[in-house]
Amino acid sequence: MIAEVERIPFDMPEAEAELVEGWWTEYGGMRWGLLFAAEYMRTYAACILFALFFMGGWHA
Repeated sequence: MIAEVERIPFDMPEAEAELVEGWWTEYGGMRWGLLFAAEYMRTYAACILFALFFMGGWHA
């Protein structure tokens, strides 16, 4: 699930001072906000699909 939503855990031993990295560091302001919101919507959608397909959906 972490790989799907492109989130990196903070307990990486090789990333002592490099916690800010990735393609979203190139954006700022409104573009960054829209990308940030889109990532959260994608995470929410992935969680909903996981619950529907693997946890019984509405019939649980």
